[in-house]
Amino acid sequence: YWFKAAIFTALLSITYTATADFKSVRVSLEGIADGDTIYVRDTKQKVSYRVRLAMIDAPEKSQQYGTQSKIALQQLLRGSGYVTLHVHGTDRYGRLIAVVEDERSRNINLELVNQGAAWVYTQYAKRGEFSKYYSVITTAEQNARMQRLGLWADPDPIEPWRFRRSK
Repeated sequence: YWFKAAIFTALLSITYTATADFKSVRVSLEGIADGDTIYVRDTKQKVSYRVRLAMIDAPEKSQQYGTQSKIALQQLLRGSGYVTLHVHGTDRYGRLIAVVEDERSRNINLELVNQGAAWVYTQYAKRGEFSKYYSVITTAEQNARMQRLGLWADPDPIEPWRFRRSK
């Protein structure tokens, strides 16, 4: 699987217009795995991929608010035939790491944080390739916390990265 993702990333650099920060590609949405992972299909290449939404971490399926986080992502992407991926590479599981935009040009990663459906994954969001997003996405998390939206309704929510380590 990681091999397909590596080939896809290489093809992006050849086939699609690249900026200094990322490569963009329009793909069809196939499904939602959880609150921060989607399935897409590149109809030109006739290949499907798993995509991890960059800079965020949503509660795990078995974690409190995990189901609601997945539902929030489903609702945001409902009716979207296509999404645009701004691909920043792959993770250790072979998933593409991307900022996802819907057909209305909404940054879905940011929208999830705005709704309190995901944390900013600071360890990764601070990286240089995401510098243009960092201030906006961290402000969105602060606002969601203050308004006690979504997972912030819990007075002491457990970060997904801590939850995974406790398993």
